[in-house]
Amino acid sequence: MTELNSPSTTLWHGAAPPKSRKSAPVPAAVSIKADPECPLDPAERHALISRLAYLKAESRGFVPGHELEDWLAAEREFDGNAV
Repeated sequence: MTELNSPSTTLWHGAAPPKSRKSAPVPAAVSIKADPECPLDPAERHALISRLAYLKAESRGFVPGHELEDWLAAEREFDGNAV
């Protein structure tokens, strides 16, 4: 019986596997402001607000039930209307 880790069953057939890429650490708080002189298309705006909302949820430990609050707070922060 062939072992799972034997040379004949390894994916890389004796070659070293490629080095994995490490992603950059995510800052604890990110502030993204809209720049009136550099308007974003709606898809870019949505992506940035989505990122802010995700970071807000992450800071709460992803406790469910606050998704809308996170999104609206991210929009206010993005648009510079945070109270």
